[in-house]
Amino acid sequence: MNANETPRMPRCPICDATAQVIGQKSLFSKITCDVLRCDECLHEFAILLAAVNNASRMIDALAKETYSTVDYFELDKLHQGMNSILIDESYDPWIKARYNKLSESILSTYPSATKLRIAEVGCLEGAFVHYLQSQGHSVIGFDVNRAVVEGSRRINNINLNYLDAEFEHLPKDSYDIVLSYHTLEHVRHLDFVLENMRQSLCANGHLLIEVPSSPSEAYNPDHFHNFSEQSLGKLVGKYFDAVTITEDSYETITKIECRSLICVARKAGPTAP
Repeated sequence: MNANETPRMPRCPICDATAQVIGQKSLFSKITCDVLRCDECLHEFAILLAAVNNASRMIDALAKETYSTVDYFELDKLHQGMNSILIDESYDPWIKARYNKLSESILSTYPSATKLRIAEVGCLEGAFVHYLQSQGHSVIGFDVNRAVVEGSRRINNINLNYLDAEFEHLPKDSYDIVLSYHTLEHVRHLDFVLENMRQSLCANGHLLIEVPSSPSEAYNPDHFHNFSEQSLGKLVGKYFDAVTITEDSYETITKIECRSLICVARKAGPTAP
């Protein structure tokens, strides 16, 4: 590129359309990056536009450092009123709300009393895994935070496992349902993750994803992505059928309303001869 040539702007990581800079933020509160919005699907994403040596490696290291401590768990749960890995009654309202939505969207499509194979990806302490197990399902949780996984496994006796940041080692064709709550916004390489989630489902298995969608989430220092309804639908639609998206919201203990998007989809079964 010569001195008079304009650098090519990054494309949207979901639909490959052009994107415009809308601001800046301090990623992981340590490195300044640009925030861009896609011109087509309105996806917002963080990226380093300035030339920085070993930028990708540096960002991966910061992410691993951020998500590997109990401190991160405590900050993440603070706004929901939980402050301990020990699963107690403080988790009950949150678990009930989550279960009701799962039941309405997916569990109700199965015959009553069906025992399902369920995986939750990005489960942190595994409170929802614990509850689903109590309902008779075969459930396993995965998370990148090794300290929290090991602590909760010891304290709560839950089936939790450490998993790499892109879910590379999810077992294939193993689950009826894969759940992922407030996790995709933390993931750099979305297509790789969605493909791994798809492969982990059995034929006709279901996916449920929830992501935050408040406008301020684009500037959350721990998030790479802020999804719009269009961008989430396009992403999931690359890998799954029967994609539906609904808007939702919840209130923090300080009475702040947080908006989210809930996406439900299905992995296609084998084609009949």
